[in-house]
Amino acid sequence: MTDFLIYQGKAAIALAVFYMFYRLLLSKETFHRFNRIVLLGTAALSFVLPLCVITFKKVVVLPAMTTSSETVLGEVAGTAVTMVPEASEPIWPIILCIIFCIGALTVLANTVISIIGIRRIISSGSSQTLESGETLIITETDTAPFSWMKYIVISREDYESGYSQILTHEKAHIALRHSSDILFVDMITALQWFNPAIWMLKADLRALHEFEADDAVLRSGANIKEYQYLLIRKAVSKSGYSVANSFNHSTLKARITMMLNKKSSRMSAWKALYVIPLVGISLAATAETKVDYQYEGQQPEAVADTPDGKDNKNSFREKNLSEGRFIIDEEASSITMIYFDHNGNELRSQHKGMPLGQDEYYFHNGNMATPAAYEKYLKEEGAVTFTTYRSNGKKILGIVTPNNNYVTGVWDATKHPDEQE
Repeated sequence: MTDFLIYQGKAAIALAVFYMFYRLLLSKETFHRFNRIVLLGTAALSFVLPLCVITFKKVVVLPAMTTSSETVLGEVAGTAVTMVPEASEPIWPIILCIIFCIGALTVLANTVISIIGIRRIISSGSSQTLESGETLIITETDTAPFSWMKYIVISREDYESGYSQILTHEKAHIALRHSSDILFVDMITALQWFNPAIWMLKADLRALHEFEADDAVLRSGANIKEYQYLLIRKAVSKSGYSVANSFNHSTLKARITMMLNKKSSRMSAWKALYVIPLVGISLAATAETKVDYQYEGQQPEAVADTPDGKDNKNSFREKNLSEGRFIIDEEASSITMIYFDHNGNELRSQHKGMPLGQDEYYFHNGNMATPAAYEKYLKEEGAVTFTTYRSNGKKILGIVTPNNNYVTGVWDATKHPDEQE
């Protein structure tokens, strides 16, 4: 749950940074299709980059350990865990996830409602198939022209008063698959509804759709002044559906200005290379260093070929070094050893009714051991050790070896062996 929230936070930062550079470098340029690709591509990349983690391996050579040494591997590596009761999971991630889900469902519900409304208009109007394959829907209501997927919707009044420029505009939306863009961005918006950058990106993408469609009308031979006047006349009505490509999209001033702008040079497209250093910075920020501990004179361990492609030996060592620990409950006189087997599975062994005022305790693979046995296990290949201290300063030492002889469950020192759970 917490990992998902962290992932969403990383995606939000990446999305905001990509969009900020787009606004600074590309938003004023006139190559609309290229800008559209950049917006959609960087939006998708924002969700992929947090999953790409480059791992570097580092080998730390430790002094050779002798059987009389008081230093254990967990202490040398700085991974020994002080014995504290297990803390319960904080409630804030649950609250944040609930808020996140409510926001995501709200966005998705708005999209679904919009699609349902469009389908109702399509089913209520009269239809005819155009030569180019689109379906023209003529409605009796005063509906602003719009398109969605393969459908073009116009009112009866527009149909009878001449609609060639409107038709060309909406055909461009369909040919360029703008409806698919909108649905894709709506899905991203559901995941990033809390991020202002996605809402601004969505608005810019809708504007690019209109710029592309307007450009298609002008390239068809339409008079620019007459077309601009048509846009102004239609600006008073609204389609009201968030997933539709409306002829009278609200960015009227920007559309007219863009028609009059000088075409950008091809060299301006090189500005899109800003994506490359940003990707590099993102990968560098999420890179990890994996430390492999090795004794002096010890040969590096060979990688074991396993069905799932994992290195079991490294997994065994790393899991026990980083997460192996004891939990002491002095009031209940219990010691719980948490460790991991050769496949990385967590195991627990609890010993109840222990006289915690005595000297050191030794544990091997979840079972109690004598000091001599502990010293013997230290010599085994792949042995991992960790230690902690009780409130009276006495040590509790644990050692784990990958030999399949693991002990789990509960042992009550106050009961006879035949009465154990």
